[in-house]
Amino acid sequence: MATCNTVVLLLSLLINVDQVLTSDYVFNDQQTPAFKDYEMFQDIFPLTAGNFTDLVINRPDPWVVIFHKGMLERGWKSLAVSLRGVVWVGMIDLNNNNEQLLQQIGYSADNDSDARVYKYGTQKTKLKSWRRVSDPNTARSTAVSSIPDTTLQLTSDDLEDFLIDSFMSKPSRFPAVFITEEKESSAMMKALSLRFQKYFNFGKIVQPSSAGLRGLGMERFYKDMPTLLVLMANGENMESPQFNAIPFDKKAMGELNYPNILAFLFSVNREFRHLMPGENGSDRRETVEMDDIVKIESLRFDVKGLHHSTESRKVLYEEVSELHMKETVQKRLPDEL
Repeated sequence: MATCNTVVLLLSLLINVDQVLTSDYVFNDQQTPAFKDYEMFQDIFPLTAGNFTDLVINRPDPWVVIFHKGMLERGWKSLAVSLRGVVWVGMIDLNNNNEQLLQQIGYSADNDSDARVYKYGTQKTKLKSWRRVSDPNTARSTAVSSIPDTTLQLTSDDLEDFLIDSFMSKPSRFPAVFITEEKESSAMMKALSLRFQKYFNFGKIVQPSSAGLRGLGMERFYKDMPTLLVLMANGENMESPQFNAIPFDKKAMGELNYPNILAFLFSVNREFRHLMPGENGSDRRETVEMDDIVKIESLRFDVKGLHHSTESRKVLYEEVSELHMKETVQKRLPDEL
């Protein structure tokens, strides 16, 4: 059995967060130095006139932009950690020759608050619908609520069409299903669905019945929801579809969070894309490597080192082999969910 440290993010977080976040994301207001380079690299980005437009305005992702004078409230750092992978967090140094940028974005020391939220959307949305916020909780709720939900809610009646739609895409997409007890998609689900929509088709099954879980070979995960599995078609026959399930195994891969799922999806795409029905694009390096996603996510994570990892491949093969031995992966679509 693979051990829990076989799939890890190679560039680990170096920020020490002293405050334990509650379920309501209450952040304190203690002051802490803002300038440590390692703290800004992964979770909080220094923004300047040279990168602001490209990072914040020209990309659809939501941003929380913090203004500081050398000291940063601990709550803002905790916010960045809680939103890792979901919302980008940047900061502008008011003491460091950023007059050009401040003038460009219309910042006023008299009228502006501690931070701004640039919501998910087009360049027009970013320029016209940004919002001033004064605390991390408001920043979080404002940024997260702007992320659209493209994750499909599935029942047994939808699964066949879901599979067909996935495999008919160009390139064909892996059907990825979250098993969850919550009707509303989490912010992480929504962010992943948007980021990987070219290569993975995300759906969710909410509060599945015991029969539905057995049909998906997921009964052993019932007490550990939410979880994620990627479905692989077994042959080309979509009239009576069968599939193999590649699960995200928390014991092997760690907590179900954005960086760990990122690692999982890169490994699945690299190792199993050639087995996908339809025009899977396995003959194109940029599709196998997901170069467009690497370009974005490598700003935050060591994606290249991660998805080339032999340990990542080893975990996937061990998990799939174990499932085959237990005869739980080869299933017909369940009659009831």
